[in-house]
Amino acid sequence: MKSQPSYPSLQPLKLTSFECTGRAEKIRLALTIGNVPFHDERISATDWMNQSYPQLPVLTVDGRVYAQSHAITRYAGVVAGLYPSESANDALLVDEIDNFSDDILRALLAPQRETNERVRAEMGTRLATKLLPDMLALLEARVDDMSKGGPFVLEDISIADVAIYCTVAFLQSGSLAYVPATKVHNYTKLMAIYNAMHIHPKVVEWNSKEVPKVA
Repeated sequence: MKSQPSYPSLQPLKLTSFECTGRAEKIRLALTIGNVPFHDERISATDWMNQSYPQLPVLTVDGRVYAQSHAITRYAGVVAGLYPSESANDALLVDEIDNFSDDILRALLAPQRETNERVRAEMGTRLATKLLPDMLALLEARVDDMSKGGPFVLEDISIADVAIYCTVAFLQSGSLAYVPATKVHNYTKLMAIYNAMHIHPKVVEWNSKEVPKVA
């Protein structure tokens, strides 16, 4: 990756999202690691219904609002110097892992959105015993096969590492009813990336901050 590009905005960015970590956490971490100034705005579901743009998260850049978490994550990676600019293949790999991490998140949340208790329990069992292990094993294998041999997916920290870090953090959070917090510990490559990210000074700084109150 090239050195970090100059920050293009005339005003500090504003990232608007729900109070939970969710898909916006990758964006927050990327901007923090890259020393890109931004306002972390958290809003309630009620306030979201009154927003002019009916999606979250959204990023405001010089007064214009942009949506779609993958697009915002990629933008954050570019301005933070965490997105490959010299190798199309590296960029492809970073996008693959970022998208795969989002697939895992979608699978984790699916049982929680099911209203039928019996179906929800069946979905949770299948998630814990089949679907999640298969997805984590595939991601582990891809990282093992494609990584450059260091502590990160590429030679330096990229959005791919941020995505893996957020995925592992969510799995370890204990907030998933059907997935033990230790489930991910068997995947050594993913855990190695998580551990390397977790001790990064900017990640430590971010994790020590108090979550902003809902506006």
